[in-house]
Amino acid sequence: MDIKMATNKPKRKTYSDEFKEFLVQEAISSGRSIASIARDNGINQNLLHNWKRAQKAKQAQTDQLPTLIRTCSQSFQ
Repeated sequence: MDIKMATNKPKRKTYSDEFKEFLVQEAISSGRSIASIARDNGINQNLLHNWKRAQKAKQAQTDQLPTLIRTCSQSFQ
């Protein structure tokens, strides 16, 4: 007996990188709360917190890149 269930799950909404960047910058520079920015833009505040954390981690990696390049280039000399 083979039973198939219909799954009518709604697809997750996707957001552009530009939209994420805009909201993260607004959260950092505006002095407004994450909750109010998220509410005004129709997203969950946890999602905006995740975007902010991800951007911070990405920035930390980018900040380390010149040091890594300098260290590697010095070891080849």
